[in-house]
Amino acid sequence: MKQGKKILSLLLMLTLLLSMSVCAFAEDDTEAVIVMETEEEPAAQKLAVKCVDAEGKTLRDEEADYLDLSKDLTVDDKYARPEIENYTYSKTMLEDEELTKLSITHDAEGKAVITATFGEGEDAKEKTLSGSETILFVYEKKSDAPHTHVYDAGTVTKEPTCTEKGVKTFTCSCGDSYTEEIPALGHDWNEPGYSWAEDGSACTASRSCKRDASHTESESAKPVETVTKEPTCTEKGEKTLSANFENSAFAAQTKTVEIPALGHDYAHGRCKRCDGIDPNFRPKLTDTTNGRANWGSDYVATCDALKKDVQKVLVDGTELPASDYSVSEKDGSAVITIKGSAVKKLKVGSHKLTVVCATGTAEKTLNVSDKPKTGDADMSLWVGLLSLSALGSAAAFVTMKKKFSAR
Repeated sequence: MKQGKKILSLLLMLTLLLSMSVCAFAEDDTEAVIVMETEEEPAAQKLAVKCVDAEGKTLRDEEADYLDLSKDLTVDDKYARPEIENYTYSKTMLEDEELTKLSITHDAEGKAVITATFGEGEDAKEKTLSGSETILFVYEKKSDAPHTHVYDAGTVTKEPTCTEKGVKTFTCSCGDSYTEEIPALGHDWNEPGYSWAEDGSACTASRSCKRDASHTESESAKPVETVTKEPTCTEKGEKTLSANFENSAFAAQTKTVEIPALGHDYAHGRCKRCDGIDPNFRPKLTDTTNGRANWGSDYVATCDALKKDVQKVLVDGTELPASDYSVSEKDGSAVITIKGSAVKKLKVGSHKLTVVCATGTAEKTLNVSDKPKTGDADMSLWVGLLSLSALGSAAAFVTMKKKFSAR
């Protein structure tokens, strides 16, 4: 009896222990399942890896590709990657950057330290990863057939300019490339500008390129003059300047220019061009006898006015008749000749000689000399000689008569 109680007590304790280990009862319409909870070891920490092709297509289930972070590990060019049929390993990528090495070490507390290395040598750089990243093993497909290049749309590797060709490079995924020339752009000219020399002797056309202002061209043309209005002494004229360029991009240019008035060119009291009278002209009388007129001889005086402008000659305010003088011309000046017969009419002494011209009045003092005395002595001598001749002739006649009478 006591032995039975002990067995019963053991059974009750065993039942109690079993009840404490039960986690749940699963029930449905047909059956109930009792699920027992058991303690499991924590899963090992791992870094996800994908095996993909060059286009990013997954080649191997990523759940089967993990890097165990519980061990020290170096993934570099010596590390054996998973073998994938018909593919060969190419490179390791993290996002858009290529990894040259991936190191897994552990700190003093046993925590994994993941270091990614990008680049090589002096250009290498490192980055510590959190472990939540996904590493890509990139593969290229094997092919026994010759590779067919598939080139991209091309990249401009040298920009063309106005005068130099550019280069466009086309690249295949295998790395092969070829180039094509890009034709030079040629100039894109601005509208031409034109400038005239201050004196109108030349017109210059110039223009610059819109793409490069240092690219310029210019041409200077000598204009042809056409007088459209002749200038006079007092009025301005006009002329048209026409410039034509050899470069067809430059348009012909015209310009109207004022011609200054010529101004008067006076000589002898009148303008040579318009025959106008010089308002400042004062005619003068000159002679070679110092104002002396010999009695009975012609008197000659020069007036620096023109012959056509001599209107009248006066002596002491009295106009001489046209028969008493004459007017000729020498070197553009009027030559006044008062006849000797007219001089004889003038009293001995000083007289005022006036020559009235259309361009002004000239005056001069005229001194008339007395009759020459040498002329009277000569007359007496001639009379005496004539008398002697007559007497001689008479004596000769008487002598001859006597001779004839004696016979």
